[in-house]
Amino acid sequence: MKFDIESMKEVNSHSYNRYSIVYDDETGVEYIVAQVGAAGCITPRLDKSGNPVNYYDSHLNNNEN
Repeated sequence: MKFDIESMKEVNSHSYNRYSIVYDDETGVEYIVAQVGAAGCITPRLDKSGNPVNYYDSHLNNNEN
């Protein structure tokens, strides 16, 4: 499993909180990575139906139109 970082957004410049969207290069499943101080967590992004968001479906197909 290889993760690629799509983007990183610093929520508050005076804190250590950071949130990133990464995706698995093999499956395309996107994950939200949260870093709060020295702790962190990762969870898959889900659509309205509870299915994992796929990077290739959501990004590459939109660019073809």
